[in-house]
Amino acid sequence: MLYLPEYIQYDSVRGALGVSIKEIPNAAIELDIYGFFVQQELDGISATLRAEFEAINPPGVTVEDKALYDAVTVFSTYAVAYKVSDSLALSSPKTITEGKSAISRYSDSPYKSVVLEVRRMYVQYKKVLENLIAGSTTDSASTTLMSVASPTSNPVTGT
Repeated sequence: MLYLPEYIQYDSVRGALGVSIKEIPNAAIELDIYGFFVQQELDGISATLRAEFEAINPPGVTVEDKALYDAVTVFSTYAVAYKVSDSLALSSPKTITEGKSAISRYSDSPYKSVVLEVRRMYVQYKKVLENLIAGSTTDSASTTLMSVASPTSNPVTGT
């Protein structure tokens, strides 16, 4: 079985989903099901991809090896985030009250846009890996992670 910490950082998965360690602890991300999922996905892209990734020794690698290493790491992060997002509404309560020990959950996930973005990145980096394996570098890692967002009103004057 694939050893997940060699492929991802738990904080990166939480960062992709916009949640804290209290909402999704490391133990939840370490579940074998996520390691199996990443293993199947990588093996589905190429039967030798995991061996190639594990053979890369980050200091002093070639440009091609670094591109492969980075793409596998990002893809694996989004693959785990993609699977974790299936139960995201259950792991993120809306309110917790201690008076009667009650928890209310969201009836409709407030994370819909985040989940859609995680799934989009998962698909995009799967294509990046497929292109790298096929020897093509077109359309690889041309992701816009941040963009300019102008306010609709002036925060100083309130207009």
